[in-house]
Amino acid sequence: MPRKLIIGLGNPGAKYLRTRHNLGFWVLDCLAEKLESPWRGDRCKSTLSHATYGPWELLLAKPTTYMNLSGNSVSQLLMKERLTPDDILVVCDDVNLPLGKVRLRKHGSSGGHHGLDSIIASIGTDQFSRLRIGIKPNEDELPFDLSEFVVSRFRKGEEAIASESVRKAIDVILLMLDENLDKAMNFANA
Repeated sequence: MPRKLIIGLGNPGAKYLRTRHNLGFWVLDCLAEKLESPWRGDRCKSTLSHATYGPWELLLAKPTTYMNLSGNSVSQLLMKERLTPDDILVVCDDVNLPLGKVRLRKHGSSGGHHGLDSIIASIGTDQFSRLRIGIKPNEDELPFDLSEFVVSRFRKGEEAIASESVRKAIDVILLMLDENLDKAMNFANA
């Protein structure tokens, strides 16, 4: 049975719930609910859920290390589960993409995202798939303090857009599992 580790990036704790930087957690919470796979405790500095989808055995992970240290959790999970970077998909926010935009890539740089920086440094490669969800500020929010912006909650009109991007992200993940990464990229990046 093929295996996939899907990691949602965010910060633990109620203070950060539904903030921009926690879109990765939000996607994984909704995916776990859709797959009827409850969160079953912590291991390797992550909250984990095990699910099956078609022929896939899935391990869903939300690192509990805070965003900037996500790599500590990911490297431990890869070692413990005997997986490689090819077996992972990281879901995270992206301040460079417009709000609601979803982009799937096979590999690449961190784009300045500290969670991705941490993973790349910890596992020694940027050759892993990532699904980014846009949170770029509107023109009326410029200039802005990035560290404050990413941990802020969505404004009233933005909540519905963010919620729709979470639904699209789940569709992209399931298409990737049903078909392949290239078809999912075509759908996500269109």
